[in-house]
Amino acid sequence: MKPVTKENLLEAIQKVEDQGTLLRTEYIGSEGCRCVIGHLMTVGELAHIIASRQINNKVELLDLDIAPEELTTLSDLQQINDQSEYLEDFLKAARNYMERHYETSN
Repeated sequence: MKPVTKENLLEAIQKVEDQGTLLRTEYIGSEGCRCVIGHLMTVGELAHIIASRQINNKVELLDLDIAPEELTTLSDLQQINDQSEYLEDFLKAARNYMERHYETSN
């Protein structure tokens, strides 16, 4: 997974906007669209998750090697992704989160 930095997170949000559709409840769809966290993952990590889901029917971010403080940020963004009804809602909420999160943590 790409490092969880402000720049990489903003890039992932931009990639969701560029693909023009919001993918919820999975990291990558059959058409290759990804959710915000999916855009941070390598092809190998996505393949591992898909294979694990087929076996266990459940894979969480906890299955990846992520520091606890980074996991909180990723979980927050994933929640925004999955709870947004429209792409525009996600973009606004995700960018607002990033401004608040990185304003208070720096």
